[in-house]
Amino acid sequence: MKLAEVWLASGERHRCDRNNDAMPGGALKALRAGKFGIYGLGAQDDVLGAIKDDTIDAMVFTDYDTEVRVSVDVMNKTLDGGQADSAYMIPVTLITRTNVDNFMRNLP
Repeated sequence: MKLAEVWLASGERHRCDRNNDAMPGGALKALRAGKFGIYGLGAQDDVLGAIKDDTIDAMVFTDYDTEVRVSVDVMNKTLDGGQADSAYMIPVTLITRTNVDNFMRNLP
């Protein structure tokens, strides 16, 4: 939270990106008074709830099942003497208030 407060005080930041679902919670405390977008990466239930109640704007969800499947396929390909491609695109989904209900698991 302290880092987010420093960024806000500088007046130079207009958005605060974090690398996992727990981080937006700390940034949220520092950003409540400002007009900043808050976004996460992951899709934990508590952050999905924050999207639903309009506390966090959105998050990017990565399809972990596809990540694992592609990783195993690449491993098997290289173990069999093949060569891995230079890049693999794993689909992501932007979760917002309009589609958050599709991702809710344990929340009422």
